[in-house]
Amino acid sequence: MNRTIKFRGKRLDNGEWVYGSLAETHGKLFIGIPTDLDNPVYTMNWHEVAPASVGQFTGLLDKNGRKIYEGDIILCKGKHQYKVEWLTDGFMMRGDRYGGITSIKSFLPIQREIIGNIHSNPELLNEK
Repeated sequence: MNRTIKFRGKRLDNGEWVYGSLAETHGKLFIGIPTDLDNPVYTMNWHEVAPASVGQFTGLLDKNGRKIYEGDIILCKGKHQYKVEWLTDGFMMRGDRYGGITSIKSFLPIQREIIGNIHSNPELLNEK
């Protein structure tokens, strides 16, 4: 089984989200986007990103088919909010139910919906 390893981050130059491969050089983080997937030796466009905004793709989708990334805010069963985090055992969701932390796989894709992320929509977090 292939696993897609993909990252996202907010560009430092214009604040837009970019999705692709992650690289670090000279203490800076960059996300690379392939320029020509049909070319076996394609080049990448690299964009410097804010380190705090970088999140990895979980390999999972929400009910609308959107890719879930670390840092997303998820609404489960239409009423419980969680933020997606990487913890020791994998991607988990932190919220106010189930002892504060639960596996992202505790809910079926049709029960999960991305409503924002901790970087663009911190006001959505209903942490107490």
